Amino acid sequence: MIILLGCIVGLSSSLLGIGGGILVVPLLGFFAASQYGILSQHTIVATSLANAWVVTVVNTYFFSRRRQVRWGCALFMGSLTALGALIAGVTAQFVDGIWLKVVFTLVLVAFTLKMILGTLYSSSFLKEKVENNEREVEFGKDKKRKAGFLAFFAGFLSGMSGGGSGMILSPSLIRFRLVRPLEVVPTSNAIVMFTTFFALIGYLWRGGLCLTCEPAYWGKVYLGIVAQMAPAAIFSAFWGRRYQEKFPEVVRFWGLMVLLIALSVKMAVGTLRSL
Repeated sequence: MIILLGCIVGLSSSLLGIGGGILVVPLLGFFAASQYGILSQHTIVATSLANAWVVTVVNTYFFSRRRQVRWGCALFMGSLTALGALIAGVTAQFVDGIWLKVVFTLVLVAFTLKMILGTLYSSSFLKEKVENNEREVEFGKDKKRKAGFLAFFAGFLSGMSGGGSGMILSPSLIRFRLVRPLEVVPTSNAIVMFTTFFALIGYLWRGGLCLTCEPAYWGKVYLGIVAQMAPAAIFSAFWGRRYQEKFPEVVRFWGLMVLLIALSVKMAVGTLRSL
């Protein structure tokens, strides 16, 4: 079951540009229950971040070899997401797990509503993206301010909830036209790579490292889950990267939309039951 979840995460990362936390956080408790029992919300968040970091490192390496990562944008936004993620990751250690779940649910539901209302996407812009992939992009001061604020916000949410940076970053790269359409997913993966690494720091420093324990852990991260999920995610991401350009943008957009709606309903119902 964990391997299956890893495959789903790898495809979502390579095709949609989301780090995988948006899937792992709602689903890991269910997929891992038979093997690991009930997981705390801190463990789910930390393990999600660790898996997302491994997957995005591999994705970024191969995307970079194909020269699809716009590194100027990735380094600028990545530094700010890293700062927000580090602050949130440390802060989250002093927050009750139910509130981490509430934060994640609110972020997921709010962003899904924005997608539905068309505030970040429009059919005309999607059409323009497909027809105008070779346009020049600019990264002026005004765009830097707006992108910088969203990057810090995305990093903070990711560190606090275990996901959410990719679903904010990819639409932001599109909305502000910071990269060409075919660079959106690769550049988003590079930014999420920085985000998850620094968010992890907050979850690793408490609890120590025990490789001989059952389950093995480092801080709040269950290493056994990462060892099963990450290879599966890397394998499926390979095929996702291979066919990423062949999936029409409209298909990827509606795939993400359906996924967000389903997960929003699941998380909202589960959170209300927990309160």
